[in-house]
Amino acid sequence: MCGIAGIFHPGIPKPVDPNRIHAMIAAQAHRGPDGDGIWTAPGVGLGHRRLSIIDLEGSPQPMSDGDLTISYNGEIYNFAELRTELIAGGARFRTKGDTEVLLHGWRAWGPSPRSPIMPQGCVRCAVSRGSSTRASPSRSIPTASTR
Repeated sequence: MCGIAGIFHPGIPKPVDPNRIHAMIAAQAHRGPDGDGIWTAPGVGLGHRRLSIIDLEGSPQPMSDGDLTISYNGEIYNFAELRTELIAGGARFRTKGDTEVLLHGWRAWGPSPRSPIMPQGCVRCAVSRGSSTRASPSRSIPTASTR
């Protein structure tokens, strides 16, 4: 399993020291030997330790698209089906992984646990949208889609 970490300063967007995020993900090195990444913005910092399962070379995290940035641990079981649906809706993908599907799905369907993504995967993530961050430390259970 990958490792994710983050700092969020609600209210006053004070700077996040990248060294603090680096220390947090360094402590999780055993969870992700295939790479790491850090992203900071005023009031928020996200970190990631990667264990590559899908798209071994092409899905570094934290991953950004426009005003959305995600650090994610998990697997979306039906990501290929969702990717096809998102492409039909106009999404443009740079990778072949499920992380980007989650990122575009968040934009298209929102963070609701009843969105098309959450019911068919095991997910823990933190998503930053511009100046607001929503940590979603949720875990879903593989079930039939609720769409």
